[in-house]
Amino acid sequence: MNKINILYFSSSRGIGITYHLTEYIQVLKRKGVNIIAVYGGPIEGKQFDLIKSLNENNIINLHIPQLESINPVHIIKNIIFIARLIDENDVNIIQCQGNINLIITFFATKVSNKKTRKFTYFHSFPLNYFKNINNQNIILHILMVFYNYFLDCVFPVSNQTRKSLLDAGLNHEKAVVIHNGLDFVKINKFKSKNLNKDEKKILDRIGNKKYVIYAAQLEEHKGHKILLNSFKLLSNHLKDVKLVIVGDGSLRDELISFSVDCGLEEVVNFTGKLEYETTIKLMSKSYFAVVSSFSETFCHAMIEPMALGKPVITTNVGVAEETIYDGYNGFIVPVGDSYEMSKKINYLIENPIITEKMGANAKKTVEKKFSNEVISEKLLKIYNELLKT
Repeated sequence: MNKINILYFSSSRGIGITYHLTEYIQVLKRKGVNIIAVYGGPIEGKQFDLIKSLNENNIINLHIPQLESINPVHIIKNIIFIARLIDENDVNIIQCQGNINLIITFFATKVSNKKTRKFTYFHSFPLNYFKNINNQNIILHILMVFYNYFLDCVFPVSNQTRKSLLDAGLNHEKAVVIHNGLDFVKINKFKSKNLNKDEKKILDRIGNKKYVIYAAQLEEHKGHKILLNSFKLLSNHLKDVKLVIVGDGSLRDELISFSVDCGLEEVVNFTGKLEYETTIKLMSKSYFAVVSSFSETFCHAMIEPMALGKPVITTNVGVAEETIYDGYNGFIVPVGDSYEMSKKINYLIENPIITEKMGANAKKTVEKKFSNEVISEKLLKIYNELLKT
């Protein structure tokens, strides 16, 4: 079996090094894989802890501040640097995260003397960069032509996303679903930790009441108004239930105003952006979770509450149809349907014993499908098979 030496792009554009990608790296390292992690963007807050964790696990990691820059000078410098890394470290697998990474990798492999296998995760559709183009599907089709030519494999994070890529022209054999994984040890550790002062303040605002939680950026495609309308329809049944909305975004002021217009100012609590640990703690103390998105490629807001034993009411986005079984661990409702969502919310509120049982089922479901160990084994199998050819 060939020794796997991976050059792993572990940051996302505009975010920097990310928790979930860093977790993958550490699991792969424990399985005997040699890894060089490169990441761009800013380093702040908890990201320093991620880098510390990489160092503690003896993983070579390099911060390239302009790694995701589209400045031609930066791109050329990055191409030369990445090509040198490939040659000096006998890299045979390159795992990318986005299209800027891919452009750099494409030219770096032309400069390098090494034969490499190239992969990318597909976490999100890049069409928001082309809002001035009438037919955005053209961009996706062009991207799939490039993927077919250059990449050995593409990892969409859900069956729904895979279908979209196939419809856009991606070769069937190149598209292999690799879900995002969860670190259940860390999630349970966060869950068991005592609340800090700021977290207690959030719960104080909620009061001694049950609450439903939705963690998502405050952006149009997350469908917050659909959710708020659902709660408006339930206004006569909400004496003892609150809605906690975690996240920030361009619609914050508009959504706060909309919640007031719906008569929900005493029901809804907007927390703003929170640290991942705090979000997990709040999810663990919630009654159940909701997702009202119009579109998702995966949807952590669905999977993470389930890992904490909470059923989820969700629109049919991301991994919903692969994960949610109606009445067993949650409910799927049509996208944009406030009335159907309100019915399911009311059902869980009115049936606490069933809600608790569904939550236990939800935890069992995600533990079988989404652990980092399960995902890493799938990755290693694909890497090894392609290195043999």
